Amino acid sequence: MKKWITLTLLALSTVHAQTLQTLNQTITTYGQIWQESVPEKRLPLMEKVLSADFDYVDDYGQSVGHQGLSDIITGMHNSYPGFTVEFGPVARHHNVARMAWAIYRKDKSLLVKGFDVVRFNEAGQLTSLVGFVGNFSTDALD
Repeated sequence: MKKWITLTLLALSTVHAQTLQTLNQTITTYGQIWQESVPEKRLPLMEKVLSADFDYVDDYGQSVGHQGLSDIITGMHNSYPGFTVEFGPVARHHNVARMAWAIYRKDKSLLVKGFDVVRFNEAGQLTSLVGFVGNFSTDALD
């Protein structure tokens, strides 16, 4: 019994590590989607890491599907040419993950920061994202 539990835990930790690695790769590509200023170059990246019915919502807008998100990103590029996005570490369980992010202006000054909560499917594609602007702290609960 003890050997079975050890093997099960080892298998689960391997699956967890593979899933986290796949998710990290997906998040990296998702960041590339935001960095790409040419919509036609964005779409192949979207097809790779976002489900066809990807559901996006944040403080500034919402969309369903690749074209809707591409339109939001185009708006960002029009408003803040040369902006960059950085993502913090990813924390996940089941098919849900959260990640911190920051968007910087072309001159490297901070524009906005926040965090996203994403869902992903068995293929590792993101199926939905809910974005929150600003810090989230649990300090007041201490």
